[in-house]
This record gives sequence, structure tokens and C-alpha cells, in this order.
Amino acid sequence: MAAIAERIGVTVPAITHHFGTKNALFTAVVAVTDSLDEIRMSRSPDDCGLNRVSALRVWARELTSDSSLANLSRLTVVMTAEALDDDFPAHAHFVNRHRRFRQRLGESIKSGQSDGSIRGDVDAATTACEVLSFIQGASLHWFLDPEQIDLVRIYDSYFDRLVSDLRAVPAPGETARSRNRRALRSGRA
Repeated sequence: MAAIAERIGVTVPAITHHFGTKNALFTAVVAVTDSLDEIRMSRSPDDCGLNRVSALRVWARELTSDSSLANLSRLTVVMTAEALDDDFPAHAHFVNRHRRFRQRLGESIKSGQSDGSIRGDVDAATTACEVLSFIQGASLHWFLDPEQIDLVRIYDSYFDRLVSDLRAVPAPGETARSRNRRALRSGRA
């Protein structure tokens, strides 16, 4: 807490008075990052599902260009690691946080299947977990070694491949939407 107090120009007692405990401070910080992540996950709600998934790539640009955001995100990674312990005070919060993000991303993927931009045979829940795992893993590598890791390039490369893989390509004479509806009806989605 001393390092945090020094960084923001207040005393440790001022932080303790306002937040009470280190965990309360960290929980407040995580609430801010949760709000930012919710905004990031809900961008472009009128866009097609594939574009909403692809838009997650902007996170790397935001993270690398805003040191305050990077510090908040880094702290969230630390808190997430601590939340692996069932006895951690915010364990349930982090479990629910990750479930909520997987669900939101899965809904974007399903929306893309409905609007014809994403293949109907894509497993939305699995893909959502894969995408979020990539985001967290790539960010962790960058936090550890920012001089060696070009986060923007890695995100762009990953999301280019993902979009190419998810993109619905209709058969001759078939629209992507009708192909996806057929796949959804047959239970392949």
C-alpha cells in the first residue's frame, strides 16, 4: 500500500481510512476495471457478431497506449491469480466475473451466427473461452516482458486468424444466414 500511496501522492493512513484494507482497495480497483471491461465487451452493439468479436483487438492498443489502464489491468491479473484460492475474499467475484465475460462473448458469437456473419457450426461457449484465454495469456506475457512482446501485433495476428476461421462462407446459391439457420436447426451449432 505504501507504493500505491506514493504513486498517487497520498499517505498510507489516507488510503486505509478510505478503503479500510488492502483487499478493499484492490476490490475497488477491480470494480473500475470490471466497468471498463463491460464497456469494451459491449462496444458496437448494432454491429454484426463477427465485427463485435473482432473489435476486441482494440484492447491491445488501449492497453499499450494508456499506462494507467495498463496498471489497473496488471493489478486485475494479480487479483485474479490470488482468487484461484477458494479462501480469497473475492474468489466468488472473480469466478462470476469470468463467467459473465464468457457469457457476453458467447452471446456475441451466437448473434453472429444469427446474423449470418459467423459460421453456424461454431461452438460459442468454447470459442468464447478460447478468446478470453488468449486475451489474458497475451496480456500476461506483455506485462512480464513489454520490451519483447508487441501486444498490438500479437492481437492483430490472433484476431485476423480468428475472424477468418469464424467467418461464414456461404455455399454457391446459399446465403450465410440460411446456412447458419440450417446448422442451428440440425444441432451442429
